[in-house]
Amino acid sequence: MNMSERDSLAGKAERLLTKRDSLSAMLRQMCDKIYFVDRQRELLYGFDRSGKEDSAFEVCDLEQYLQEVSHEQQGRLRQAIDLMLRGGGSFTVEFQAVPDGMPGNWYECIGIPLPPDETGEAHFALALKDITARKMLEEELVLMAFHDPLTELPNRRLFQVHLNQSLAYAKRNRQLLAVLSLDVDDFKNINDSYGHEAGDEFLIAFAKRVKRCVREVDMFARMGGDEFSILLPKIDSVSSVHIVTNRILSAIRQGWELGDRKLSLTASMGVAIYPHDGQDADTLLRNVDAALYRVKAGGRDGCSFYDEAM
Repeated sequence: MNMSERDSLAGKAERLLTKRDSLSAMLRQMCDKIYFVDRQRELLYGFDRSGKEDSAFEVCDLEQYLQEVSHEQQGRLRQAIDLMLRGGGSFTVEFQAVPDGMPGNWYECIGIPLPPDETGEAHFALALKDITARKMLEEELVLMAFHDPLTELPNRRLFQVHLNQSLAYAKRNRQLLAVLSLDVDDFKNINDSYGHEAGDEFLIAFAKRVKRCVREVDMFARMGGDEFSILLPKIDSVSSVHIVTNRILSAIRQGWELGDRKLSLTASMGVAIYPHDGQDADTLLRNVDAALYRVKAGGRDGCSFYDEAM
């Protein structure tokens, strides 16, 4: 391509981009909503891909629009817009809309400073792209990575993350923390006698029942097979842990129904307390397992605290 042809094509591209209709069509394909804002924070123009268009897009100023952004992301979006209006550069912020206070769609907002118009006044564009589908996929992937697919409880990986975080909090605030290890006694007999489908049905029911025995702030996780762990952060005393363990064992002993079958099952439990039984996650987990195995060796269906067992 020679210089003349290149100049001709460049001129044609420039003419296309300066046409309002062409620019509008391009923007509509690139984003789902767009707003033009002036330094007085007034929304001058807006449209969305549904075809709805007017001079103010049903809002009279930027502040009114920001009220429909969730509180978790509102501060960051406000800061980014304020910085841009004061002469800063472009930005990208993700936020969730909350129309009428209800969770709505997620958007990626790109703030773009625009060249001054013929009067010399500066304007800015806020281009929004709906990323709800992407956010839902991300949440699903996180759920798969950190939760057990059968019981929907947190898995070993997430339990260890929360244990480390809770330990750091307990150290800063000089609080107690408890780790419980829980195994179903003779669970193998269910799979051998009734099949793995019945075993899965029992584990789901077991998870639901035990979860009702702990607080919202506690974490009940499936570590694998019939092995479960419970994290009790922010406990007042060791006696409060005894209350929880007695509640759990009592609930398990109430009996189980799998279809038309009635089962009597028990569980073995070990307990380790921070800071008495360990200063870090590895030590606590090792000691809680030692307490658990002492219960198993002693006939099962019970609970042992590490300091009592050793």
